[in-house]
Amino acid sequence: MALPPYQRHKNTLWRRIVKSRYYYLLLVPCFSLLILFNYYPAFLALWGSIFTLDYGREGEFIGLQNFRDLWSDATFRKSVTNVLLLTAFGTFTAVTIPIFVAEWIFRLRSDRAQYFYRIIMVWPAIVPGLVTLLLWQFIYDPYYGLLNVLLDAVGLDQWATKAWLADPDLALYALMGSGFPFVG
Repeated sequence: MALPPYQRHKNTLWRRIVKSRYYYLLLVPCFSLLILFNYYPAFLALWGSIFTLDYGREGEFIGLQNFRDLWSDATFRKSVTNVLLLTAFGTFTAVTIPIFVAEWIFRLRSDRAQYFYRIIMVWPAIVPGLVTLLLWQFIYDPYYGLLNVLLDAVGLDQWATKAWLADPDLALYALMGSGFPFVG
C-alpha cells in the first residue's frame, strides 16, 4: 500500500536529514557561538530592561516603565530622529548615486570614455587602502620605522631592532596588527 504524498515527503525529509547528519554536526559550533555571543547578550539586555538597575542587589520588576521613561526623554527622541535621517540619507547616497553613475558609464558610446570613467569612479576606493599599506610599511620599517623608534624610546632596545615584516615569526602578527583597531 502506497503512502499518502504528505507522508512520503515527511519520510524523505527525515531520510535526508539523517543522511546529512554530519553536515549538521559541523554547524553546531557556528550556532553555539552565534547563540553565545549574539542572542544570549541581547536576551539578557531585554530581560534586564524590565527591572530596575541596582548594582549589588536584585532589581525590582517594573515592566515597561524603562521604555516609557526613554520615550518621554526629548534627547532620546531627537537622537532617534537624527539616526533615522542619517540612515535614510546614507542608504540613498550609497545605493542611488552609484546606480546612476553605473548607468551613465554604461550608456557612454566610447570604450575609452567608459574605461576612463570607471577608473575615476573606482580610484577613491583604492587610494585609501594603498595609503594605509604605505603608512604601515613606514611604521614597520626596520631602520627608521616609527614602531622601532618608539620601542627604542621606552627602553625596549632588544625589540627595536626587529625587522617586523621580514621575520617569519613576526610577519603574520605584524600584518594582523596593521589594521587594529581600525579594521573594517
